[in-house]
Amino acid sequence: MTRWVWTVGLLVTFSSLAHAQPPRRGNQGFGPRNNAAPSRGAPSRGARPANSIMEALDVNHDQTLSAVEIQNAPAFLLSLDKNQDGALSQSEWGVIPLGASGNSTRVAATLDGANDRTPKISENASDVWQAPAIQWFATLSRGLAEAKRTGKPILFVSGNPSCAGVSGMWCPGKGNIDSTYLHKPEVIEAAQDFVCIRLTAYENESERVFMSKLVKGQVSNTAFAILAPDGTSAVHNGGIGKGPSGLYKDSVEMAKGMKAIAANYSPTETGGLPALPVALNAKVGLVVAAADNQPLVLVLAATPSFQQELETKVAKLAWSKAFSGRFVYATATSMDELPMLQGHSISDGILLIEPDMFGAGGAIVGEVSSDQPDEIIAQTMRKTLKNFVPIEKSRRDLASLGLKAGIFYETGIPVSGKGEANDRERYRQQLQRAKGN
Repeated sequence: MTRWVWTVGLLVTFSSLAHAQPPRRGNQGFGPRNNAAPSRGAPSRGARPANSIMEALDVNHDQTLSAVEIQNAPAFLLSLDKNQDGALSQSEWGVIPLGASGNSTRVAATLDGANDRTPKISENASDVWQAPAIQWFATLSRGLAEAKRTGKPILFVSGNPSCAGVSGMWCPGKGNIDSTYLHKPEVIEAAQDFVCIRLTAYENESERVFMSKLVKGQVSNTAFAILAPDGTSAVHNGGIGKGPSGLYKDSVEMAKGMKAIAANYSPTETGGLPALPVALNAKVGLVVAAADNQPLVLVLAATPSFQQELETKVAKLAWSKAFSGRFVYATATSMDELPMLQGHSISDGILLIEPDMFGAGGAIVGEVSSDQPDEIIAQTMRKTLKNFVPIEKSRRDLASLGLKAGIFYETGIPVSGKGEANDRERYRQQLQRAKGN
């Protein structure tokens, strides 16, 4: 209750301030870092309009705050509180990047350093996040089916995008595997000769059984293996909580090892495209998109036959060079599966979604009705990529903001990793104490 009173009070205050000056839209930059010269066209901090908080919260730029935007407001506003006194001074709210109708700028949710709680946006983000990446199958069934269809070996990894009950960022083990191996260009290139499967821990019972056999024990947050095309024989197996570092000294050695393994198999020449690499469900897809800092493509269809038709359209794009590895995909029969997302005008078709910092909600930034041609879907995806700005996050600050915002992510199945289960219980108790205040 206290959190909402605090938030509403701030919104009322800054709503009144908004009348002092008209909104400023368009390509508006944000204050320079480290005393660097301001970029061309970027206003100085002193020239910022009084309603910058309102503009930053208004992610779809309709000059009103929707229920979803208000729901996301507490965590955003708390992220600006440098001295953590529960209030925002002019110096704290005056550095917010303004929303821009043509730029879809999003404020960073978490920050580096305990004494610097100023929101940041990744520099050169449009260049960094347009780089090629591995396109992962997100379900075991579709990944194994593709390995069987093509005869390619499998690059397998699992991770937890909801560490200690707070969603929106991969747990440290998975994050380390990504940064030191899986995000490296040489590994991405070598992965072209593999079927790449990445599962989310603690979400599906049949996948849990598969992983428990793979790691020969209880499923933990992270597992890694290279498998034969049958999906059961391990060429290399990192084991519970282990990554490529137990097999390869660095990403260059891993890429060489992968190429040597791939040379032992003769892929089947097959026609057609792989299936769309959808997540287990829309809820998981949104959380994974937040953890990956990527947009979500949601296929919305009420019937299985119609869903398959739309999936086929999107799959052509998902596996193309232009989009491979740059989106997360999911399906839904209705938007009731994502109750925090509002503002859509279609009941079936394709929705492009920017997840919020936790993957609990987000903003619908594009939609294509089912009767539109494939090129319109491609255009909407290109526009989404061009405008998307990733959120900088740290695990420590995300956990702190999650506590203040009342975030607790419920997994699909019980958590079996002992350390993770203990961390979740401690965090749950913290939430209960916070609510008691």
